[in-house]
Amino acid sequence: MVDLKKGSLVAVVDGEHLKLFKNSGDAGSLKLTEQPTGDVSTENMGSGGRHQSSSANPSDSQQDEDAFAAGTAEILNRKLMG
Repeated sequence: MVDLKKGSLVAVVDGEHLKLFKNSGDAGSLKLTEQPTGDVSTENMGSGGRHQSSSANPSDSQQDEDAFAAGTAEILNRKLMG
């Protein structure tokens, strides 16, 4: 059983897609409604060169997924602050 407070946001992320849901129900009786997310920016790759191809992170698909994760974190941070 998941106990989410009324007004809680739930993020569902798979590395390529982000969906946000807001709980308008009570604890024990969830009522999730999809919320707009806007576009996830993959331009902000973070600081330093950690997203460049290397033996530790060789694939372009991993770089894309890392950029998507950074963009998702940016959206979630804005939702928390706003």
